[in-house]
Parts: sequence; C-alpha cells; structure tokens
Amino acid sequence: NYTQLWRKMKAAWPWFLGTFVVLCLAVFFYIQYATPLYNIHAMIKISSSTRGGSAAGDQSLTEELGVSTTSSVDEEAVVLKTRSLMEKVVRDMKLDVLYYRKEGFRTIEMYQPPFVVEVIDPLDSIKFTMFDATVLSNGKVEVKWEDSATQLSFNKPLKVAGVGTIQLGQADERRTLPGEYSFTISSVDKAVSDLSNSLEVALFAKQVAILDLNFSYPLPKKGEDILNRLLDLYVQTNLEDRNRLADSSVAFIQNRLSFLGGELGDLEGDIQSFKQ
Repeated sequence: NYTQLWRKMKAAWPWFLGTFVVLCLAVFFYIQYATPLYNIHAMIKISSSTRGGSAAGDQSLTEELGVSTTSSVDEEAVVLKTRSLMEKVVRDMKLDVLYYRKEGFRTIEMYQPPFVVEVIDPLDSIKFTMFDATVLSNGKVEVKWEDSATQLSFNKPLKVAGVGTIQLGQADERRTLPGEYSFTISSVDKAVSDLSNSLEVALFAKQVAILDLNFSYPLPKKGEDILNRLLDLYVQTNLEDRNRLADSSVAFIQNRLSFLGGELGDLEGDIQSFKQ
C-alpha cells in the first residue's frame, strides 16, 4: 500500500511542485501589495462622575447595594462609538482627504503630504473620487481623475464633477518636491463610517470601570493622533455636560431661593398684620 502511494505521489510531483510555486507567488504578491494595519491601543478609566454624578457618594452607594457599574461603563462605550464624536474628529483633522505615494508595488498613505487639498465649495453629496497628482519642476501640478486631466498652479480653484470646487495649496515649500502622488476625496459620512469600523471599544474586565480601545490604521503615528483626538473630544464633551448640569442646578437653586424668599416675606407680613 505504501509503495503504491509513493508511486502515485512520485508520478504527480510536478503538480505538487506547481502548487507550491503558485502558493509562494501568491504570498509574495500579497506581501508586496497588501497594506499593513497597525493596532493602536488605549485604556480609559470611567469614573462614576463622568456624566455629572458624585464620584465618592455614588460609587460607595452602588458598592453597598451590590449594584454593578457595568451599565454605566457600557453607556460610555456607546458614547465613544457615537457618530457625532467621530465626525468631530474627521472635521478637525480633515480626514475626508487622504494622501498617498507609490513605493514599489504598493500605494502608501502619507501623513505629511507635500500639498494640502481643501474642498472650498463642496456639493451636498460628495462622490468618492481618486486623483493622481504630479508635482512638476515648474511649480505647477498636473491632476488627473477619471476621464479628466488638467495642469494648474497652487492655490488655484478646480471644479470637479461629483465633488465640488477644490484647491491645492503648498503644505511646506521644503516638502513640495517634484514627484508622483495621489489623493482621495470622500464624503464626511464615508470617512466617519470607515474610521468607526476600525474602532473597537470593549469592557476590560467585569466589576472594573475601564474601557479597552483598539484602533486599526495603516500609519501608527496618525492612528495615535486620531485616537488621542477622539479621547480629547470625549473628555471635553463630558466636561461640557457636567458644566451644563452644574449651571442647571445653580439656576434651579436660585429660583427656589427666590421663591422661598418671597414666601418668607409674605409670611413675615402676615405675622406683622396678626400682631397689630
């Protein structure tokens, strides 16, 4: 039996060799073309006063009653995944425009591009569009997209169907070197959706008010800045909520004091009338 099996395998060795070569080529091209993703990790502790409660009082009370704080932590996890928070990040960092350069077989995203693209007059609905941009030695830029092409100077407006009016400006004269680049323009909604899908927020451990955040992005430094900006906006939103709650509480107390002062004044007048 083993002898017959060996003979069959020996007769089919070209197929095995061919399959091995194809697999090696597939792995080689995958490594050459695939863009690596880096995982950016962060942890955040959720206090019971995050949304304006009393830190010591609420926590001690929940511990005495044996009530888990998991629900409040879950609420904060939902807040971190809200669209409004990520939309602020996209608009602040202008993540609806991404820049790339070619390196070998791959197209790699750039964090510090040689030029900056600004959509100065966007359409109501922006179509995802990819552009090829060649910075020329004469200081101009040749831009190609879909079936269109043009050559223009920096800071000159350019109308693009499905996008609106855009403008290319020099980010830094020292970085604006001649070469071939590319960039994409997408709607804010698409950028928010893509980044939200790359963010994972989970509870670190039960009975521990700590959230574990993992964010996947091709550029480690840019990914760190995006996650840090998200956390900064989250903290800022919490502070605004607490200040708003404090202002409401102060206004309520002042109204009650004014009301009680009026009541006491009327009562004092009734007492004086009764004495007379």
